[in-house]
Amino acid sequence: MELIDYSDYYFRTKLKEALPPQRSGKFVQIRENPVAEFIVLSPSGFSTYHADIVRHFCSQTGIMGIYNNEHKHFDISDPKWRVIGGGKWSIDEGLKTLRLYGYSQAYGSFNPLGLTEGLSKINSLSGYEISTGS
Repeated sequence: MELIDYSDYYFRTKLKEALPPQRSGKFVQIRENPVAEFIVLSPSGFSTYHADIVRHFCSQTGIMGIYNNEHKHFDISDPKWRVIGGGKWSIDEGLKTLRLYGYSQAYGSFNPLGLTEGLSKINSLSGYEISTGS
């Protein structure tokens, strides 16, 4: 499992601000069958829709896709890649907590099965309390 967090890019590069220790936004869970799984965090203000997160991820990784007519859903063209679902997230670096909750109107609910265990193995989340619920 890999965690991709666009917070650093958004705050330091786009806004030219320090990375706040408390932040939140939307996320998507993307899987490349059967190889890898990605949790992609996007801070509030960077991505209006979950589809924007998927498009940005695909653009960075060279995966082809296209927006639907309403521009609220980004369909991945490669059948080995799939958006599992999405939701909202919040992180508090001081308290060392990461919370994943809710759902995406475009992609549905994320799959929490094994998510806490997988994320807890990521070095940047070492010592964090991770919760995946409402």
